[in-house]
Amino acid sequence: MKKFFVYFAIMLVSLSIQTSAVPLFFSFGHMPDFVLMLVLAWAIIDGFNLFFWWAVFLGILYDLISFSFVGSYAIIFILLVYGVSFLSKRFRVEMNASGMVVIYFLVLLSTIGEKIMLIFYNFGIAGIGSEFSNFFPLIKSLTIISMYNFIFFFFWFFVIKKIKKYFLFT
Repeated sequence: MKKFFVYFAIMLVSLSIQTSAVPLFFSFGHMPDFVLMLVLAWAIIDGFNLFFWWAVFLGILYDLISFSFVGSYAIIFILLVYGVSFLSKRFRVEMNASGMVVIYFLVLLSTIGEKIMLIFYNFGIAGIGSEFSNFFPLIKSLTIISMYNFIFFFFWFFVIKKIKKYFLFT
């Protein structure tokens, strides 16, 4: 039961940072996604089966707090957890040079996937086409966002590892 409350507190902290602190420190076009990196780090550590329902719960909470369509982030997080589970079975995700490349690829892929899904939810197919018509600003924006997300990923990765180690010994 204590584990549930700690996980729930982590989710609430990440949601409050994403909705209140991140917009203060980053420009509107280059805002990283703190919660998405929490989901990515947790999915790499726990895997699909252990984190699936947490991802659904966090996605619905994120939808309610950010006033977006209910279920949109839940679907994004489920697809992310499934994709990470699929790729982590094929590649070794660890903290060495090759693991860093795989992790950056996952961060970049999740950032691009989230942006495409959100554009699709808000504007449909026409929105995706108009967004990709500005190709070079889009690449610049995605590069900057993925760099920020890469840093936030490691923050969450080490926080969750410490919490997992704490619950392992208690």
